[in-house]
Amino acid sequence: MQRGVPCRQCRLLLGLNARFLLASQPPAPVASISRTMGMRTYLGYFLVVWAVVLDFALLGAGPLTGKGCGFWDDNIVKGLGIPCDANNLSGLLLINVYLLCGVMRLTAGLFSDHRGCWGAGLASMVLEIAMVAQIYSLPSSPNKGVIDYTDGAFLLCGTMAVLMASCFPAAETKAKGD
Repeated sequence: MQRGVPCRQCRLLLGLNARFLLASQPPAPVASISRTMGMRTYLGYFLVVWAVVLDFALLGAGPLTGKGCGFWDDNIVKGLGIPCDANNLSGLLLINVYLLCGVMRLTAGLFSDHRGCWGAGLASMVLEIAMVAQIYSLPSSPNKGVIDYTDGAFLLCGTMAVLMASCFPAAETKAKGD
């Protein structure tokens, strides 16, 4: 008798009990896949709200029109020292980078199953962290070159980047012949 191959009586016994055995086992892999897809869906909803409210309205359209500088003055001017002025080059560049990050996050939120869109949203988190760290490290910043890691960009974008990386969409492979 070969090792690993059941004898005839065992195969008969397994065949009779196969229905019972298969019916009593829970589908384990399906639960983990749906849990990851569910979390990515909720993160996608959060990204859409983040892009529309924070990036477009508070950090983009408000400073561009000059009428919505309250949030900018409380957070950006205090920490980074860049005024809410679309006529100032540094202010205009920062406003446009926030708008670009908003477009990338909106795309990631709307198409959360697409690897490229999700990767672009993840890259926007890394871009904002790198941008804020570079601005903090300038000697002309209010912190005089000392990086404040309790800034919202580090905390919020860093946490979101870890969450987005943990539920990155799986690669879809095509079968041979397709």
